[in-house]
Amino acid sequence: MAVSLLEREAYGAAEDLLRPAIAAFPQLTSTQETQRTLSRALDNLAWACRGQERYDEADSLYRQGLKIHEKLLGPDHLDVAQSCNNLALVLIGKSCLTEAESQLQRALTIRETALGSGHEKVSTTLANLAFLHMTQGHTTRGLREAIRALEICRKRLGDNHPRTQALLAWLHSLSDDAPP
Repeated sequence: MAVSLLEREAYGAAEDLLRPAIAAFPQLTSTQETQRTLSRALDNLAWACRGQERYDEADSLYRQGLKIHEKLLGPDHLDVAQSCNNLALVLIGKSCLTEAESQLQRALTIRETALGSGHEKVSTTLANLAFLHMTQGHTTRGLREAIRALEICRKRLGDNHPRTQALLAWLHSLSDDAPP
């Protein structure tokens, strides 16, 4: 239910469901599955906070979830990559760009190793890196990553997929902003 609310950007309502659920975890038996569920709940609450631009709180929650994922699943698990990617988005919002880049590079390495360089999750991380590098003024590097992300989306999802279309629109907007 909370994820559905988050997907609809009903962040406050999702937070209202997640906080009591997370508060109940200390009373539960600490099994590996309970800890994984807790880390997902922390990630979802962080998503709600990020959606409300409460970046410091989201940062703390994502780091807690990342720590649990690393402990339970190891440093190279795909859930760790997702946590790194999510944390990086918060760090970008906080203008902590060097650490954001480090988290995105880690996510990219894990995803490419586990899924292959042509997977759509790799394209997501590449698009985030492209945005970060463009923000930092590294236009050539950012464009290279954005084009690679677009190529993956076209191949895996097709030209008419919303993610492919969003990347195309973003790339077109960049060329519209370029000086004549």
